[in-house]
Amino acid sequence: MTSRVLSEYRDCEIVIRREWRSRNSAGPTNARHADTLELCLVEQGSEVYDLEGRAAITPAGFYSLIPQGSLHSSWSEKQSNVQTIVHLPTRYLVDAATELGTRFEPSRFRTEQFVITPELAALASGLNRYIALPKAPAPRLLIASLISHLSRWLVWQHLLESPPPTRNIDLHAMQKVRNVEETMRATLNQSHSLDTLASAANLSRFHFLRVFHRVFGVTPHAHLLRLRVARAAELLRGTDLPVTAIAFELGFSSAGGLSTAFKKIYGQPPLKWRDAISRKR
Repeated sequence: MTSRVLSEYRDCEIVIRREWRSRNSAGPTNARHADTLELCLVEQGSEVYDLEGRAAITPAGFYSLIPQGSLHSSWSEKQSNVQTIVHLPTRYLVDAATELGTRFEPSRFRTEQFVITPELAALASGLNRYIALPKAPAPRLLIASLISHLSRWLVWQHLLESPPPTRNIDLHAMQKVRNVEETMRATLNQSHSLDTLASAANLSRFHFLRVFHRVFGVTPHAHLLRLRVARAAELLRGTDLPVTAIAFELGFSSAGGLSTAFKKIYGQPPLKWRDAISRKR
C-alpha cells in the first residue's frame, strides 16, 4: 500500500517521474493541472484512472492522456505497477501545434488508452535515462529538447487529421541559428536553455531545433557539449589548470561531468590525455 519514486525531474512546469506502486496503492486524488497535459506510460502492471467521473484501466504497454484542467484520480489494484508520468507544459504543445499547422485545444485530446509505439517508447526511455543519472542533475537543455520532441509527437498523433506539408528551411532562419551558435561559443560557461536560444533566434522551439540540426547535424545540447570538450582540450594542452578548474570554467557541474564527456570524444580521461600530449612534445 505504498509507492516509491524511482527517479524524478522538476524544472518549472516540466515534471518527469518514474515510480513504483504496490498493489491497492492510491495515486493522486481529485487532482487538476491548470497548465500541463499529463502523460502516463505504464511499464508493468496496470493503473486505474478516474477522469471526470469515468474510470478506465491502463495496462502495461499502454499510455493515457489527462488534458489540462481535468479532474482525475488514480490507483493500482491487484498488482504493483511501474509507470512514467510526464507533465508537458501547455506552451510546448501550443508551439508544436503552431509548427504543424493545427490548433491546440485541450479538449481535442481523447481520454482513452493507447498502445505505446516504438517512437514514444524511445522518447520515454531517453527521458528516464537522463533523469536517473546518479552523479549529476539532468541537463536542462537536453530535457527541454526531448520534451519538445515529445510534444510534437503527441500533437502529430492526436491532433492532426493529415500530415503537415513539407516546409523548406529558409536561409534567413539558418543565419539566425548560426548567430545564436556564435553566442554559445562565446559563453560556454553559461547554462543555455532551449527557451533562451530559440528566443534569441526569434524562432519557435521546434523550428529552432529543426534548423539547428539541419545546420550542425546534432541537437543544441550535443553541440554545446562538443564545444565545451574542445575548449577543455585546448586548456589541457596550453595551460596547467587543474581539471576541476577547467570543468567549472566551462559550465560543467563537476570534474566528473567533464571527464565523462571528454572520454566519449577523445577516448581517454582528461588527465591521461594531457599526459599523453605532454610526452609527445
